[in-house]
Amino acid sequence: MLITSAQTLCRASDQKHAGLGWRQLLMNSASNVLVYGFEPTLSHNRILEELTSGDFLGVEPSRPGISEFRVEQDSRQICKQFAGLAFGSVDPDKDFTFIERAGQSHYAPSLRIGQGPFFVCAKDQGGQ
Repeated sequence: MLITSAQTLCRASDQKHAGLGWRQLLMNSASNVLVYGFEPTLSHNRILEELTSGDFLGVEPSRPGISEFRVEQDSRQICKQFAGLAFGSVDPDKDFTFIERAGQSHYAPSLRIGQGPFFVCAKDQGGQ
């Protein structure tokens, strides 16, 4: 398991790794990777888009008036008994959602804020 922040990936992407891209290096490091802390900045959006091969285009603040997180019903494999539940409270200054590209995606949202994906997991790939 490898856990890293979006900011760390921004720094790593600025450095050269003997011709090996940071994304490939990251995926070769562990079969399970958790990247956290995405913020609505140009550098984080660039990292997110590259990391997800364009399935997610960026990060945006949660919409006003949405007060709870919702666990997707079909995320039982990850969320167990929490699948289908909702809980709060959303902090619009800290809780951001991903901007999805239209069409087929290799990522399945496990948690949402309103309709926006908040926590996503890769599907149909060698790792998670």
